Amino acid sequence: MIKAFIFNLDGPLIQMDNLQAESFARAAIELRSDGIKEKDVVAAYKEIAHLSRFEIIQELIKKFRLKESALSEMDRYNVSTPWQAFAQVRIESYEIMMNDPLVILKNYCPRSLDLLLWARQKKYKIGLTSGLSYAKTIKALRLLDISFEFDFVTSMDDAGSIKPDPEMNHMIAGQLETDPAECLVIEDSMIGVKAAFSANMKCVCVVNDFNREMINNGKLMYKDLIAVNPGHLKKHVNQLINKYGD
Repeated sequence: MIKAFIFNLDGPLIQMDNLQAESFARAAIELRSDGIKEKDVVAAYKEIAHLSRFEIIQELIKKFRLKESALSEMDRYNVSTPWQAFAQVRIESYEIMMNDPLVILKNYCPRSLDLLLWARQKKYKIGLTSGLSYAKTIKALRLLDISFEFDFVTSMDDAGSIKPDPEMNHMIAGQLETDPAECLVIEDSMIGVKAAFSANMKCVCVVNDFNREMINNGKLMYKDLIAVNPGHLKKHVNQLINKYGD
């Protein structure tokens, strides 16, 4: 029986992959504005989103010839390599975006929000995990007018360990007074999926243009993984609830 939902803010509710891609594009354009277009960097990011952050930075530096420009920024950021300078420019862009309310409102996920409001209407317990600070998490929830929809919210400020460690999921289950096996996690990343299964929870993973390859490969590791396009999210959640009993 499913008694509680655990939503991840970063992805299922707010499309962080879009923001990450745009932040890399803005950083690349800042470093080398002669002819680089945002859509081209975003397209390149989509192809390599499954790589590590370090690998993504290396690939973008190479593809868009950013090394010389990044070299000139090393002293400014007191770093030792061009890739670190590019990373710092990208972080600055990302922080500016995250502080812009219009950016958050532009990048929320209506299907996931609809599922959240449906689950609240059905009286399920609802928890939230977030990779943002608590202050930024609450700010985002207030912008989306959903800060009162959660019974418990945890952020990166609360956890001693990060995903794929199941600590945050166990913390939420405890606060919701619900057995982990009765929790359904709504995720969009393989580390989030691993954290859910490691916590002995059910999981539905929302697929997008950035995570599709990772999720398809993940199906080979987790036979119980339910991966769905956003438009089919509520349908598959209903099927899962019916399977395990409402």
